[in-house]
Amino acid sequence: MLLNAADHGVVRVLGTAIAASADTSTRQRRGLQQKRGSKTKMLDPKFLLLNTLMATTWWLWTRSGMKKIQKRWDDQRTEIESKFGKRCKRVECADGFSMSVQAGTANYSTPRSALGPYTAVEVGFPSRADYLLEPYFDGDSNMEDPTMGVYAWVPVQVVTNVLAKHGGMVSGEVPEGVIPLTAASHENT
Repeated sequence: MLLNAADHGVVRVLGTAIAASADTSTRQRRGLQQKRGSKTKMLDPKFLLLNTLMATTWWLWTRSGMKKIQKRWDDQRTEIESKFGKRCKRVECADGFSMSVQAGTANYSTPRSALGPYTAVEVGFPSRADYLLEPYFDGDSNMEDPTMGVYAWVPVQVVTNVLAKHGGMVSGEVPEGVIPLTAASHENT
């Protein structure tokens, strides 16, 4: 197993602790004593050494194990994005309006593939109703709350117009093909 600089520092510190625990006078000064009833007994140096080695082994194993898990998650995310398309972060506009804009094989988009550029995208769950999106509402037309639905195959020009109407994007992402209009005060950040 290869160790990085931080790992070497921890092993060096733990090695120093092991050497110090083997010295009886050091153990007495540090109070490494165990009380049993009325008798006071010194902790066995072999016991301290074994516990320190076990703790070091556990720490190194979990650290390398977490790196493997993180790599596996990254690989799975890349595989899912290549099959279904990248999931974009929710768009927040300058005036407080927000909406989800997605495209891919599992969304109402054209083309219905993981690769853009897209000519139509799916808009979901806007923070408030917008008349530009109404013709594309996918659901019950009698629904009282248009913020609780999805808008299917919305042309990218309409999405760009919605962004412009609400002052531009402050944060979030849009799929390839949609012009990411940013708010005037946030262009240089």
